[in-house]
Amino acid sequence: MSRSPSGVLRAVVGIGISLVFVYLALRGVDLSRTLSLLGQARPEWLVLAAAAVVGDLACRALRWQVLLAPVR
Repeated sequence: MSRSPSGVLRAVVGIGISLVFVYLALRGVDLSRTLSLLGQARPEWLVLAAAAVVGDLACRALRWQVLLAPVR
């Protein structure tokens, strides 16, 4: 499977932009303290939070499918 140079360039630029914004979002965060606090969290609450995020994304995807269905 060969990829076009423009597709590879777009991917590299997209990853670069993402890394810049992750850096900007996390530059003032004490990551060792954050990991320590996450390690003390109760796993069932973490699982519940992850399930809520997945459910939210699924609902948003369904909403966009319904909204864009007439456009097709």
